[in-house]
Amino acid sequence: MALPLATSDPTPWLVVVLLAGAVLVGLAFLGAGLLLLWRWRVLSRDDANQFRAGLDGPLEVTGPATAAADSTPFTAAVSRTRCLVCRIEAQKYESSQHGGGWHTIESRTTVRPFVVESPVGDVRVEPDGANLVLDEEVVASVGRGEQATGHTAAFFDAVGIERRSGTFDVGVTEVGYGSKYRVREARVDVDEDVYVAGHATTDDGAVGGYGGPDAIVRERTDRSVSQRLFGFPFVVGDGGEATIRRHFRRRGFGFTLAGVLCVGVPTGIGVLLL
Repeated sequence: MALPLATSDPTPWLVVVLLAGAVLVGLAFLGAGLLLLWRWRVLSRDDANQFRAGLDGPLEVTGPATAAADSTPFTAAVSRTRCLVCRIEAQKYESSQHGGGWHTIESRTTVRPFVVESPVGDVRVEPDGANLVLDEEVVASVGRGEQATGHTAAFFDAVGIERRSGTFDVGVTEVGYGSKYRVREARVDVDEDVYVAGHATTDDGAVGGYGGPDAIVRERTDRSVSQRLFGFPFVVGDGGEATIRRHFRRRGFGFTLAGVLCVGVPTGIGVLLL
């Protein structure tokens, strides 16, 4: 008597893999959203009162940013603005059957130590490792068929972006070909009002003395992973305290909602298939 051949699982394995991948992406979104909401909650508490007597510990300050004694402002690559912090991005417009959008193809950040003049005193800020929440500005754009010139061309050459563009004659007009590019800068300009949140310390040789700062805020390297994730964040922003908090809250809710959808929808489909 012949034995019947084993039947395969009717659920396509490809569908299972795709659903599992969507759930993993959803969990990543959910984790990022909850972390952002936690940071919003931490910044909304009162344990970083900038008017308390001591300067050691969590601190929030707002005031004009000037170069520290041992640093020099630099010039932004494209806008040529004198600044202390600059994140510059080169973006390319990419089209698809579902539309199009701008995608970052190169991003570089340059920082210099600066001092914030606040009601509690002069606070030195070393922004390496800080979460930069800065207004972004489009400082240059290059359309199809156009050639980059001046500082924009120099920046493209410096970061290794090769553009092929031009025009061809179709009889009644010339049509440009090539991709569209733009450059965005997010900066802390010299003397611009800046918001800083982070752990301040007065236990440093640079603190005090003639012309020295009253405290220093920098990325702490002695914290554990959990403290870095869930402790008081290190943030530098140019939109004011309320704007920074809204940034974390808005992005936190957005990522959390996306995560819930990415996890819930595939899970429901998987239950129906199984």
